Amino acid sequence: RMPGTANHWYVKRPRGKLLMVKDDINYGVFADSIYRSSLAQVPGGLFTPPIDHIDIGRGLTAEEKGNGKFGPMVPPFVDPALINTFLLYDYVFWYTEQVPSLGVAQLSLFTYMQNGGKVLFSTTFQNVVDPRAALRDFAPIDSVSSAPFTPRPAPGDTRVPANYKVYADSTDPSNLYPLLAFNPPPPTFHSVFMRPIYRRSDARYIYHLQPDTANSPPRYIGSPNVAVVDGQRTIVFIGLPLHLLNNTVVGNPQGVTAFFTKVFTEEFSPSQRVNRSRF
Repeated sequence: RMPGTANHWYVKRPRGKLLMVKDDINYGVFADSIYRSSLAQVPGGLFTPPIDHIDIGRGLTAEEKGNGKFGPMVPPFVDPALINTFLLYDYVFWYTEQVPSLGVAQLSLFTYMQNGGKVLFSTTFQNVVDPRAALRDFAPIDSVSSAPFTPRPAPGDTRVPANYKVYADSTDPSNLYPLLAFNPPPPTFHSVFMRPIYRRSDARYIYHLQPDTANSPPRYIGSPNVAVVDGQRTIVFIGLPLHLLNNTVVGNPQGVTAFFTKVFTEEFSPSQRVNRSRF
């Protein structure tokens, strides 16, 4: 009871090892349903429904998120309140649209990972890329391409054709990720603000996008790298929205489930456990 006998606070027991962080005001129910159904199919019943989630983007506009404003579901003091919430879970799956809440992620994810937590972060980018360089405080990247999308061809693009493939990086043949592909039409193009990302020195690339063969001249240059994992295998960062990569015909038969299986059962070593001593 706090602060007196007339007032109470309640701590909800976690229902599993994974916390989904919804940092999304655009994709809504469509993205959430794909993630929940795909996670439920990961072998071994690791993520049997229901899965806990927190909607940190609730009630915000894109402008408010871009200016670093916290939503009502984010505690005023990220440390310790939000960090200790994360530490109840072994994994955090954070997904967002073009305007991620970088201020919240910057204040919470580094400490969470330093205490044994593992993070899967799926995002895409807006026209102004991370002016405060908050991404580098938790993501295994050196930078994100800030070149403009025009003139064509450009390093990145505001939309990618349906059915385009996302290939696994083959640098380490013993540790390949499953093939992914953008969902089939409709629509003909997916608006994703795709930008090449450049890895940190200890990280390795895990995915690159297929060259643009549908347009002449191509809308973007070459096969841009779009995903990385850090050297300690504590965070997988993908610069694309995963729910748009659930193509089970052009991609792999399991879609995003195969990706979740790779990340949570293989990439994230179970030998390191979350340190909950902060409590």
